[in-house]
Amino acid sequence: MPKRRDGIMTVRIPTDEKDLLQAIADHADVTLSDVVVRAVRDFIETHQGSLKKGASKTKLRPLGF
Repeated sequence: MPKRRDGIMTVRIPTDEKDLLQAIADHADVTLSDVVVRAVRDFIETHQGSLKKGASKTKLRPLGF
């Protein structure tokens, strides 16, 4: 589970996925954090209906986060 402290969240990313995300970040000339935040936001937007309180629980695997 991600650690949360003062509005900052720390996540562990497997090395192979981190390398891929870093390559994307380098190509887009942004930071790795920007890429991770964008991926999380896209995931939330895509699954917004099932993530709301009271919605039926679906088994989702959030990209290794």
